[in-house]
Amino acid sequence: MATEKAEDVLGTLSESLLKEKDRRARVVKPMPMAGLSTIGIRARKVAEGMLSGQHESRQFGQNIEFADYREYVPGDDLRHIDWRAYGRCDRLYIKRFEAETAVRAVITLDVSRSMLYGDGPRQKMQYGAELAAAISTLLITQKDSVGLALYDEELRYWLAPVASPEQLRRIYNALELARPQWKTKTGSTLQFLAQRIRRRGFLILISDFWDKVEETLSGLSHFAHRGFEILVFHLLTPEEVEFPFLGSLEVEGMEEMTPLETEGRNIRESYRRRLEEHREALRAGCFKLGIDYSPIVTDEPAQRALTRVLSRRRRVTG
Repeated sequence: MATEKAEDVLGTLSESLLKEKDRRARVVKPMPMAGLSTIGIRARKVAEGMLSGQHESRQFGQNIEFADYREYVPGDDLRHIDWRAYGRCDRLYIKRFEAETAVRAVITLDVSRSMLYGDGPRQKMQYGAELAAAISTLLITQKDSVGLALYDEELRYWLAPVASPEQLRRIYNALELARPQWKTKTGSTLQFLAQRIRRRGFLILISDFWDKVEETLSGLSHFAHRGFEILVFHLLTPEEVEFPFLGSLEVEGMEEMTPLETEGRNIRESYRRRLEEHREALRAGCFKLGIDYSPIVTDEPAQRALTRVLSRRRRVTG
């Protein structure tokens, strides 16, 4: 019974208001987007802090385009073999690629109601918007093209990639005006978005991923199979990770859920185990698709989180 209730809470905790009924009663309420009007200032501070002392201009990734062929030698990546060429001349050839000088990136941010969970700067929507703004600032500083997609159960806002200071103003404005209202459907939205983005580039996805993992991975596969470089930021609040609620709980859905009453101490371990399974399924699925998966807890400052992720990417890619 405890496991079943843990699964119910797992699917809706970040979409919920949690109320402890004892004397330590507290309410975790959706926070307004107060302060987000200064997102441009905060984003520039984060970007400047990360760029100071950096000697590499390429922070995130690069577009890779076909250059020419060479003969296969043992040890080459079999994924780069041109099988059509083999069929024509009965010899193995490897496709060689070269990097373009500029990135075409699309930042995709989940603006569903579950992103309202959290307190103050730990709120996932505010944190995710700050990440999106800071990344946009970094990329525009590198003279790369950046686009923005905001989604919940469908695509709500689309801004095609452009490399200009004016694009930053449009991105900041869109993030400031975002008002989460609906539930999440990441997978189907990504499938729709894949039809709009024709040119291969860099996809950055920011979400809490309180959605069906298999559908999310299916949506991501549309980009992975077309050779996009993909970076996933998985946002969770400290409360979602640690589940500190030990008293009587009343869970009210922020998206869709029948109110649930239970004892936090009875389901805590089951909840945390199911959460870890959920996160591991997403991580493993991303790994199979060659996607960079980066979990972030919102009590970590955005600049520190971005520095950690990009430092790891540089170590991996050399």
